[in-house]
Amino acid sequence: ILFAGDPYREYQSYFNVTALHLQSKEAGCDRIPGDVEKDTACDAVVRWQTLTCNPEKVFSYIRRFPEAMARDHQGIVIVNDYADVATGGGGVATLSKAALALVNHEVGHAFGTLLDEYDYTPGTDPDRPMPPGRQGNVPTRELRPNLMEGSDREDVLVHTYWRNWIEAGEAAWWNNSKVSVFEGGNHQPFEVWRPQMGCMMRDGSGFCVVCMETMVKQIYRRVRPIDRLDPEPGKLTIGPKEDRIFQVWPMQPRTHDLEVTWRLVALGINEPGTSEGRTGVAEREGEVYRRSAVRTDVDGRTIHGAEIRAKDLDPGWYRLKV
Repeated sequence: ILFAGDPYREYQSYFNVTALHLQSKEAGCDRIPGDVEKDTACDAVVRWQTLTCNPEKVFSYIRRFPEAMARDHQGIVIVNDYADVATGGGGVATLSKAALALVNHEVGHAFGTLLDEYDYTPGTDPDRPMPPGRQGNVPTRELRPNLMEGSDREDVLVHTYWRNWIEAGEAAWWNNSKVSVFEGGNHQPFEVWRPQMGCMMRDGSGFCVVCMETMVKQIYRRVRPIDRLDPEPGKLTIGPKEDRIFQVWPMQPRTHDLEVTWRLVALGINEPGTSEGRTGVAEREGEVYRRSAVRTDVDGRTIHGAEIRAKDLDPGWYRLKV
């Protein structure tokens, strides 16, 4: 179910999945109200129809699989019981066996730290906070990563951090839905604003453009966008009459290729890092290097290459960035 929708489907080859079937001492889970207590593997509990579990217990099981802990880990707990409300956050999504369709939404919380975009308080707790009415004096502020807050819609529209999506226009709205500021979100009907009418975090439809961008960036924070380099990074010497080919295999999503730009940064005649060499290399963008090409290898992978020719350069040190 998770990989049936984007961005999980588009980047499926970069996810590792380990399934673990845990047997509890007792069937079901704790229930409040009801005074039902069960001895279960993940301390699952339904409080007023809202299902949660013990994240520490979940991570204690994940830690038994070193390959799952190598870079990052997310837990999806499926409880063999029923509850109206699933939950997600802090790297753990918890769902009942009857609510598997909510997995994309809850992983949006657990993996992407996304906020709910619906405008009511879920569950049946009689003491749960009711959505406030319109205040009229809420200052404009960001509720990252996917909402804004404020009483003045026009001021929110001017200061929203997704203005780049608004200004990009219909051609960039790949889900054919207008990007603006729409009222309602974070369990409040008023003075909270979301980027599009519908979203996975509101009504279970696909992620809106802002949430999708957030989720994709979370993937890139965990997966290096370059799968392979040739040669490996390091110091290389190119003689006066020599040429050198540099190649990268960028990560390969399911339906699109990544854009690759080569840049060459001139560092001067002295070796960087020495007392005479220049500093601040990482902050310098460098000139776009045009002597590049794209080809496909025998496995169908896209390879981007750049040819560095000594005769085109003045003597000195350079950094090639991609």
